[in-house]
Amino acid sequence: MGRRPASANLTLDGDDILDDNVEVILERSPGKKVKKEKERKRKSRNDVDAEFKHALARMNADRNTFMVERREFYSKQERDRNEQLALEKKKFEAKIMKLNLDGMKPKQQLYFQRLQDEIFDALMSKSAITSPSEDPSTPLRGV
Repeated sequence: MGRRPASANLTLDGDDILDDNVEVILERSPGKKVKKEKERKRKSRNDVDAEFKHALARMNADRNTFMVERREFYSKQERDRNEQLALEKKKFEAKIMKLNLDGMKPKQQLYFQRLQDEIFDALMSKSAITSPSEDPSTPLRGV
């Protein structure tokens, strides 16, 4: 990059002699420039790659968080729906059990009597599973 005056003893071909006032421009070899440019581009690519990897990791974390939240939301929604259905079933069963079968036609009486029997049997089997057994060998069980 710097310039310096050529000396009289410098020759290009041997026949051509440079004057004292001719300047020779000295530059770095093109290989150094190319190497520096390649290094600069490599560093730039590495920075871009690092930014990309960081952004990708953030997106994956956000996606995973979203998926977990979505699963929790749907699980809660399903639990709420199941609770609502159980409540509606209980109300329906209570309504069936309260029906007065005396004023109905025989087929209707038979149909609703069977429904009442099924509801009652299911209730009894459920309460038999959940209630403690009345075993006399375990004192004070019911107290």
